[in-house]
Amino acid sequence: RKKFLLAGIKMRLKKRLGIVFVGIALLPFVAGTLFIMLQTSRTIKQDSAGFLTEYTGNIAGTISAFFSDKCTYIDAFSDLRAVRTFDWPGIAPEFHAVAKRNGSFDTFVLGKKDGSYYRSDLAGNPSFGGLITDDNDSPSAKLLSLSARDYFIKLVANNTENKKILILSNPNLSMATGKKQIVIATNIINDSESVGLLAITVAGTSLQEKLDTIAIGTDSAFGKDATIAIVSDSGAVVSLKTYDENAKAYAERALNVAEEFKLDTLSPDFAKSISTDLEQGKLGFSSFRDSKTNQEMYMVGNLIPGTNYYVFITVPDATLYRSIHDIELSLIIISILTAIVVSFLALFFGSKIANPLIHTAKTLKDISEGSGDLTYRLNLTGKDEITDVGNYFNKFIDTLHTMISQVK
Repeated sequence: RKKFLLAGIKMRLKKRLGIVFVGIALLPFVAGTLFIMLQTSRTIKQDSAGFLTEYTGNIAGTISAFFSDKCTYIDAFSDLRAVRTFDWPGIAPEFHAVAKRNGSFDTFVLGKKDGSYYRSDLAGNPSFGGLITDDNDSPSAKLLSLSARDYFIKLVANNTENKKILILSNPNLSMATGKKQIVIATNIINDSESVGLLAITVAGTSLQEKLDTIAIGTDSAFGKDATIAIVSDSGAVVSLKTYDENAKAYAERALNVAEEFKLDTLSPDFAKSISTDLEQGKLGFSSFRDSKTNQEMYMVGNLIPGTNYYVFITVPDATLYRSIHDIELSLIIISILTAIVVSFLALFFGSKIANPLIHTAKTLKDISEGSGDLTYRLNLTGKDEITDVGNYFNKFIDTLHTMISQVK
């Protein structure tokens, strides 16, 4: 029973000392760690969001520069008298020479109000004055028409106010060549009326080459799970880039395919977020949860200056805030190791303090409950306050022993 009581006293004292030491050591550490983690996370989130926004803006700026000179050609040439009067024999040679010299676009297209059109890279049908037909060698061929094209509808058919407009078309397949292309077009105004359009065609492969250059380094910046999409204001997917494991780089998924794509090509949640941003005219940094992967995704949208195209980039939370997760993991590991070390030291120093006191308590207990042997003495080592207590105890027993011996 005595041993049990002493063991209970020992465990209570050591436990209390251990808790005190651990609390004193860990509470400031934990509080400081949490403060640092919160401040660091907030700063990194702001920096990461800023970096993604800046990255998207840089892509938008580079694409804008790609289209800029072509837009300048269209805007300038559309005011020429030969263009406004559809003097194709007079203007065709110059258009052909400019396109050949520039090299970054395929051809000029001059379209009339009824949808019939000329191309500077094709002689056209001589029986129709050089207009493009389904068989340019046949006098009985049928004229091809631009009237169903999205850009023709916006610039000519539905432009009832006859405003001067310049737009980039949705990607389409050329009726003349069958190749995928993007048309940069503006309406031709003559006597305050939209009488047709002037356009430049850019091959899908030409834009793809530019975007491939832009996408270099995306994997090092955002890993393999980012998605880069360029969409038109009407919701057509112009370009879509995702990571290709075989190529070990971000690869094109839309421009190089002889097919026209809408937003439903994208993941449903990504498409919905883009559609919402376009409808509300609210671009910038936002987030959504991908229902398929259950990942929190962050998205930035940016208007490509001088165009009606937008670039959107989406990156998973785990990728965008990878450094935060790495820091959190490191701090957790450090905290666990620190807790183990502190607990060990608390028990060690607790024992150093408790053991002499427990030994003193045991000796007093033996004296009080035993035979009253006053020859008991504490074995002492050290030069601290606990040792002083033992010394004073030994002196007290010496004095008591002497007084009792004298009385006897």
